[in-house]
Amino acid sequence: MTPWRSVWLAVGLLAALLVGCASAPNLAGLPAAPPTPAAAQASPTATQAPTPTPGPPTDLRLWVAASLGPEARPEAWKILQRARDEFALQHGVTLELRVKPDWGPGGVPEAALWARTAAPDAAPDLILAPVDVLEAARAKRRWPPLEPAVAVGGWYPFAAQAVLDHDRPFAYPVAAEAPVLAWPASVEPPLPTTWEEWAASPVPWTWAARDPRAWSAWALYLAAGGRPGSVVSPRLVQAEPLAALLEFLVQARWNDALRTDARLWYDMNALWSGLQGEGIGLVVWSAAVVGEDGWQWGPLPGPEGPGPLMMRVYAWAVLTEDPARRDLALAWLSRVTAAGWNGPWARAAGLWPTTSAGLQQGWGAAQARAWEPWLQRAQPAPPLAVREAAAAALRRAVLQVLDGVSTPLDAAAQALLALGVPEAQATPGPTPQATP
Repeated sequence: MTPWRSVWLAVGLLAALLVGCASAPNLAGLPAAPPTPAAAQASPTATQAPTPTPGPPTDLRLWVAASLGPEARPEAWKILQRARDEFALQHGVTLELRVKPDWGPGGVPEAALWARTAAPDAAPDLILAPVDVLEAARAKRRWPPLEPAVAVGGWYPFAAQAVLDHDRPFAYPVAAEAPVLAWPASVEPPLPTTWEEWAASPVPWTWAARDPRAWSAWALYLAAGGRPGSVVSPRLVQAEPLAALLEFLVQARWNDALRTDARLWYDMNALWSGLQGEGIGLVVWSAAVVGEDGWQWGPLPGPEGPGPLMMRVYAWAVLTEDPARRDLALAWLSRVTAAGWNGPWARAAGLWPTTSAGLQQGWGAAQARAWEPWLQRAQPAPPLAVREAAAAALRRAVLQVLDGVSTPLDAAAQALLALGVPEAQATPGPTPQATP
């Protein structure tokens, strides 16, 4: 090998060594990788804390309309309180029993809506109230219908009809009352049963013709053979029965059987309180007179005989939708709707139970036999929407004939026109003399 060739070989080896050193990474200044945690090397499946299961309810909230409260029905209220205490002890819960006005500020419809919307923890689980009050509450916010197993039936037809909504009951009917004719037992002649007897009676009588809810007017209309219409139709009342009723009132007034103060009274309960000592006939709620000594009573007379009782029904509604609370509410409902409890409670309230078994348990076999035919053919009061829509027109027609400013046919026609019946026309006729 020549000297120059040796030199070039040495230079090539040195260059290759320098290139290799430049391409190798320098790790001396970098921190060491942290060791892999043992938990990460063998990580079991992560588990979440179990969701706690809510325990059974410890309380139940019951609202009762004032018309069934301690002031209106003191003896029935005591029975209800005893049932509350026994149920609370048996089930280990607290039952809150609260009285609410039927209507107005703080009444059942408004208070139930507010509680269910703004304070659900204070909302009632059950409400005991007249069906018309429950209808008003349900119009604001609906609640589920009763379970088929609960709605066992056995109710009088009027009671079943009163709580049906699309063939399913929205409440459990437990009691009822109706406008009736109360007649002093000591007077002659006895209780009239037809319009002819009633209009010519030597015993004067009166009724609350100015009632804003027209309870008595509706009852008299049904006794006349009238039928309530539907809110989807303008025919809320029928012309012929209404005109016949107004003609009867005119005849009774001309005969001095119907007192002039009928057009001054607004309420049947006030009428009973104010006039029961005067020895006259009165159209009042049955609860006022049933069982009262010194009085006879019966359904309102009609053209050919006693008309059907027009029933105002009282019912329990189950509002809660919580399954556990609903089960407890249905247990309470089972207790207070049993005939052995419901019958005596209804009697203490002066009301009729809504089943034959309850009637016998509460009022005894003899009274049950006497009243059973009346209750079987009784009719529920018209639905709230129908009754309220036609109340003003009915009341105005009644007052027009009682004041002597319109004939019965004219007043009936004007009522129909006010209710939107387009073909209704006043029929000419002599206007009776204004009564003093």
